[in-house]
Amino acid sequence: MHNLFTVIRFTISDVIRHKSFVVLLGLGVLLVLFLRGCYGGSYVVNGRAVDSVTVAWHASRVAFHLIATLSILVSALLSMGIFRRERNEGAATMVLSRAVGRWQLALGTYFGLSFIMMLFMSILHVAIFGITFFSAGGIMPGFLTASAVCWLNILLITALVMVFSFFLPDFMAGLFGIAVAGISFLTDSAFRILQSDFAQQAFQGEPSIPLFWRTFISFWPKMNALQTYAVSLTGGNSPSLAGPLHPAVNVGLYAAAFAGLLLWRFRHQEY
Repeated sequence: MHNLFTVIRFTISDVIRHKSFVVLLGLGVLLVLFLRGCYGGSYVVNGRAVDSVTVAWHASRVAFHLIATLSILVSALLSMGIFRRERNEGAATMVLSRAVGRWQLALGTYFGLSFIMMLFMSILHVAIFGITFFSAGGIMPGFLTASAVCWLNILLITALVMVFSFFLPDFMAGLFGIAVAGISFLTDSAFRILQSDFAQQAFQGEPSIPLFWRTFISFWPKMNALQTYAVSLTGGNSPSLAGPLHPAVNVGLYAAAFAGLLLWRFRHQEY
């Protein structure tokens, strides 16, 4: 286990020194500062002024989604080609020559990158949590718990892109990982729209969804549904969930499956 934690520590150190991570972290901070301006404005809806607490509540939920989605994109960008980069630089060969097992190198790299991205997302969420507290004078219950739930999306997208990187060029691996997340966002959003009162009124009843598409939506990685469920923990209505499994279980199983595939593929990788 000592070797595993050593690889995790070195992976975190390597990612922090990476220029792209510094740039993306700066963009995340700028996003938080930009969203901060939404809390101080005055808004009128249907001729009535909206109080600051309501504005802060809605702005925080929007900010939560933006940060969680940004974290998925950043994770995909940093995950693509990480093993290929270590092999080209000779780091993997050096580590494996020091009685470090292949499974320790693979898991250490995976968990190290996942951890730094979880920390990245949590820091930005904590910043939004603090802005909400100082702007509206109150806290959103469940906000930090919701952030922790979204860690499952980080674990999935990281494993997904790492596995794709064994078979595809770096850019294509990242693009395919983002496409999986994008399809999840599109299908889950479409499902919620079809389940809305507006759609039922427009179709004079609940619209029928073909069995093939209903099955596809049910078993595709539920990354967007997990985010929506996480936001519901901060208050408001619980979302209607498509599929036989809870989004946390769905995403957790996919993350575990791709992590296992990562270990299997890394054992057969030449260095």
